[in-house]
Amino acid sequence: TKENGTQELVLTERAEWQFNDRELGFIDTFTTRSSRGNKVACMMVRPVKNPTFTILFSHGNAVDLGQMSSFYVGLGTRLSCNIFSYDYSGYGCSSGRPSERNIYADIEAAWN
Repeated sequence: TKENGTQELVLTERAEWQFNDRELGFIDTFTTRSSRGNKVACMMVRPVKNPTFTILFSHGNAVDLGQMSSFYVGLGTRLSCNIFSYDYSGYGCSSGRPSERNIYADIEAAWN
């Protein structure tokens, strides 16, 4: 609360990392290209030694891979699986513009 009685909300761009350096080692990041020529940022999270499967995770709106990474480590640990995710064209570190055609190409690039 400020001296004049109003309140102020301060937002930072820094995401908080909830895990330790060992768990950071579970995460690999790289880029691939979609059939439409866009660079697609990808993240593979391998939190367990003998995973039973890998989930291709298309995250929701208003987040990117960096913001989702802590969630992916926790989810993969609880389900004993790997998590593979990507940022859509025009978001995060992916190039291009957001469009329905680009999203389909992004998913295909991630799948392959």
